[in-house]
Amino acid sequence: MKFHPPKEIWIEQSVADTPLARRVRSRAAAARIEIIPDGEKTHQRFASEPSAIARGKRVLVLARLKGPFLKPCPCSPGVVSCGYDILNSANNCSLGCTYCILQHLMTNPALVLYANIEDLEAQLDAEWRARPRRRIRVGTGEFADSLELEPLTGCGAELVRAFARWPNAALELKTKTDFVDSLIGLDPGAAVIAWSLNPPRIIREEERRAAGLEERLAAARRAAQAGYRVGFHFDPMIHFPNWREEYAKVVDRVVEAVDPARIAWVSLGALRFPAKMKATMRWRFPSTPILDGEFVVGWDGKMRYFQPIRVEMFSFLAERLRQAAPGTAVYLCMETEDVWRRVFGRVPTTQEILDQTLTPASAARG
Repeated sequence: MKFHPPKEIWIEQSVADTPLARRVRSRAAAARIEIIPDGEKTHQRFASEPSAIARGKRVLVLARLKGPFLKPCPCSPGVVSCGYDILNSANNCSLGCTYCILQHLMTNPALVLYANIEDLEAQLDAEWRARPRRRIRVGTGEFADSLELEPLTGCGAELVRAFARWPNAALELKTKTDFVDSLIGLDPGAAVIAWSLNPPRIIREEERRAAGLEERLAAARRAAQAGYRVGFHFDPMIHFPNWREEYAKVVDRVVEAVDPARIAWVSLGALRFPAKMKATMRWRFPSTPILDGEFVVGWDGKMRYFQPIRVEMFSFLAERLRQAAPGTAVYLCMETEDVWRRVFGRVPTTQEILDQTLTPASAARG
């Protein structure tokens, strides 16, 4: 996958001398760099632009996060929580997936990266001093692709080194890229590098700027061989003709590329999006066929496939994974107790899901 650096870099004055800002400036010689007073107000600069979303994906803002970096995952009400914690180190993504919820959530179309890493580490230190025995799973891929800017920023490598101090925390870097070069050779600690996966057809049509399936799996193989545990997210699963055959082929390619003993977890989630986002998707991606599925507005205001479709998809893939990689932790993302019960026969507690995902697959196989 080719790296496309941002065309413009706006750096908040308060973080202009941070190690991250200096590193970015040294690696982005071709970008137009501007020092600005307040990174949190940059959304105002896009207010009058009709193509704000497109332009924003070419702008990187280095800012100071004034609030907490660590937050619980914003699960929909009424779903079974997997106990995930979000490390809010960046916002937005330029990969341009048709279904991306960030096009609905983000008021600032620019890529925003928080450069006050020392505050992030101080907050984490305080968390571990307060609860040293707490085992947590922390991810940076909720509001941004964890490695999209890695060739420019090196933030993923910086986080891996930082989290090596906290053995009870599993850091997940979630991506649709193959930008793992900076991570190879580091002590992985409890870090997990994870990839969102879909069949090649979906990647070509709906994830056009992201790495291809084989590029992602080659990167996963390199990471696993370098000592990392790896994760995979079949999320969002898309319902289309021949979906069974195509998703089964992806599972087969996963276990061919990576030793199942190195797989930390696999999540399953079906396409879902806020009902109000449908108009944005139609405007930005008029030719996408994914909006033509059988959807209903769910209890949380999101468009979802009818429950029988979701259960059928999850059950098929869970069984395929059980056969291909027995013992691997498989869980559902953003789903109700009823769907869990129909797919797995029971509803685990949040702590059970955490314990399962934080236990090495090889130990689970026993």
